[in-house]
Amino acid sequence: MGIRVSASATHLAVAACVLGGLVMATPASAQSNAALSRKLVDVCIYDQYRKQGDSKGIAKRCQCAARKAGPSLTAGQISALTIGPPLTGAVRDAMYKAIAACTR
Repeated sequence: MGIRVSASATHLAVAACVLGGLVMATPASAQSNAALSRKLVDVCIYDQYRKQGDSKGIAKRCQCAARKAGPSLTAGQISALTIGPPLTGAVRDAMYKAIAACTR
């Protein structure tokens, strides 16, 4: 038995890291906001991949959703997120509402 990670999930995780990786030249305060935004996108990607079962369109949808929902969430709510578990509570509600708006 053991854990199998599909190539799609691995590629998706790498893409999520690359998408948010252009933060090196920003000031410290902007970098922390960028790091929180990147984390929100990463958590969204994992959540949506679990729900959808493939990676088609997830990165763009999650980037859009993070831009829309991010301002309504606190830094504490975002920093408390962990990659892997499904989104829950107010963060899930805000992200799912934003995802719906991004897919219209």
